[in-house]
Amino acid sequence: MNNRDNSLNLLRLFFASFVLMMHTFGFINAKNNLPDAFNYLLNLAVPCFFVVSGYLITASALKNDLKTFFKKRFARIYPAYFVCLLVTALIFALISYTLVIGRGIDLLGYISQNPSPLQFLIYNLPLFMICPQIGTTLSVINGNTWNGSAWTLIFEFGCYIAIALILTILTRLKIKKENLSKVVFIVYLSLIIFSLFYPRPEGIPQRNLMNLIVFAVNLFSVFLGGSIIYLIKEKIIFDWKYLILSVIFCVLIMSILPYSLAIEICAIPMTYIILFISVTLKSPKFIQENDISYGVYIYAWPVQTLIAIILAVYGIICNVWIYTFICFIVTGIFASLSWFLLEKPILKKVR
Repeated sequence: MNNRDNSLNLLRLFFASFVLMMHTFGFINAKNNLPDAFNYLLNLAVPCFFVVSGYLITASALKNDLKTFFKKRFARIYPAYFVCLLVTALIFALISYTLVIGRGIDLLGYISQNPSPLQFLIYNLPLFMICPQIGTTLSVINGNTWNGSAWTLIFEFGCYIAIALILTILTRLKIKKENLSKVVFIVYLSLIIFSLFYPRPEGIPQRNLMNLIVFAVNLFSVFLGGSIIYLIKEKIIFDWKYLILSVIFCVLIMSILPYSLAIEICAIPMTYIILFISVTLKSPKFIQENDISYGVYIYAWPVQTLIAIILAVYGIICNVWIYTFICFIVTGIFASLSWFLLEKPILKKVR
């Protein structure tokens, strides 16, 4: 894991695709006939993102000073998110409005809606969808947000801040490197204990303080699973018997405990499983060098929404898998444009 000759980019692309597939049925009111086990696997996409981030971001936090660390992290997550907001407000929602009113492009009518496109942009700047709608652009599919996946981003960035501060404080307290994992593990256990008393509810976070704290604790403990693995990586042995034991442990815990608690307890073995696969599974060099997974994640929901609106307006009944395939292709196009025109050039500048 000391070089880029692994499949982490490919796996993250799979995770982003799982998120798209997980949401696909609701957009066109299709019945989800997938096996329960496969649906559970799809729901593991977000925690898988978080454990991988825990591993990679901990490495970055230890290798960079705080200023450089936050500059790199901001550059990785925010510009693409902001442009996605622009694309949603200036293209996707405008197309939807035009189709819904059925009388051609009416820019004045579009910008005069409440909430307006400008409100959508301004209120959602803090990496959180405070204003998820633009006027009546979602009415035809009874939607309530233009990006239902973006709620995780503020928690992701919060994890960046938390791990950087924890490691900085521990370093300044002269905690030896070999003891960092022990302290972080204690923090991890403390968060799990908190979750035992205040379990994370189902669904997405609500705008009240206690609910946000509960979600933050849940996702940060998952994130720390990846951090712990990084801090002990010199001691990690990739062996098939440990992989099998990790899989068995995760299956048992996830079969017994509620989802939110299970992903916390399984965060460390989940990280091991993902890293094992990443050094075993061969990845195309193109994917190793180009990571469009973030673009797939942030564009999937808006693309799925717009395509569902087009189908609804024209009364087209579409097979769910054809719909999903079309969404994959269109999302991939936007994600690739985001990577090659925005994300990759910005990352080159800050490295």
